[in-house]
Amino acid sequence: MTCEELRLEFQMLLDSGGIAATEQMHEHTRTCLACATYLQEHRLLHTQLQQLEYEPVPEILQNKIRNIAAVHHAKQKNIFLEILADLGFLAAAGLVRVLYAHPSPVNFLIATVLVTGLLAFFLIEFLQPYFFSYND
Repeated sequence: MTCEELRLEFQMLLDSGGIAATEQMHEHTRTCLACATYLQEHRLLHTQLQQLEYEPVPEILQNKIRNIAAVHHAKQKNIFLEILADLGFLAAAGLVRVLYAHPSPVNFLIATVLVTGLLAFFLIEFLQPYFFSYND
């Protein structure tokens, strides 16, 4: 076993929740002082981390984190709605072009249904914050 293999295997052991070394690891650490020190330091660190007591996050910090997450979510939603609005505009422009190029009652009916659906969707999405409130 090489030093790199030992470190990779040890990391996999840590990820799985254990720190018991395999026989191959013991064999390697008998001849490699650097890896023996590496294992010893990581075992000590693992033990010390398990002995740490849980401290709850202060309420003021929890509120700040929630506010940051809410602002980020609102920005993402606004970007999504802007993209949808642009796509809706392009779709409506395409429908107008089709109606102009090929006027027929069927095309007019399809365009009316699609544009009405797009308008309803955008009105609901943009007006929703004014009519609904989500309180925690």
